[in-house]
Amino acid sequence: MKMMMENIDWIRSFKNLSVNEMYEVFLRLYQCACKMYVPKRTAGQNRKKQPPWMNNGIKKLIKENYCLWKKLVGGKRSLRCSILENFRRVRNQIKRKIKSAVSDFEARLAKHAKQPKMIFKYFYEKLNVKPAIHSIKRSDGTITSNRDEIVRIFNEFFHSVFNNNVDEPPNFLHRSEKVCEFNINTDISPLIVLRHLKGLNVSKSTGFDGVNPYFLKMTADAICVPLSLLMK
Repeated sequence: MKMMMENIDWIRSFKNLSVNEMYEVFLRLYQCACKMYVPKRTAGQNRKKQPPWMNNGIKKLIKENYCLWKKLVGGKRSLRCSILENFRRVRNQIKRKIKSAVSDFEARLAKHAKQPKMIFKYFYEKLNVKPAIHSIKRSDGTITSNRDEIVRIFNEFFHSVFNNNVDEPPNFLHRSEKVCEFNINTDISPLIVLRHLKGLNVSKSTGFDGVNPYFLKMTADAICVPLSLLMK
């Protein structure tokens, strides 16, 4: 993707175009690059989601324990004592490994406390009862469980808190007499845009335009020029 973006003549592609048209060209090329180089994976519908602390060592032990269980159920009676001993040994080893893996994962999660999304996601997955709105009280005091009506009641409430009849804009006090001085040629340059792109957090969600921050950071050397042209 980076090589594809580097081979594009952005000055020629943006020639005689408005800002909106330039942005549409950039998004179209971004979507084309994603279709060509981002692999698609279809998850199975019946595939159970694995816990975040799961690792290959625990998977291997679980598989070994399952094979021992099949031998214990359908094997010869003379070998059941030795198979049962191995089964219990592997089972206890799995319990210790899981306990250690959960402890290590939660410790790593605590170190990344500046990213609350990961912590809230982990807590939400551990809840047995997921929070949801199943019913709501109408203005006349009756209860409704119809989802469409619940959405309508919330929509009316949120709409009522906004006052659209504003006669005059609010007055703000002048906190400073300084004038903002801005030079478009020096304050918006490819190097400045590159520095900001390199500092992006790739764990953040995409914006309204659908551009992934991982793409912006990994291809920063190639797209800093078109983005600086857009901003200018």
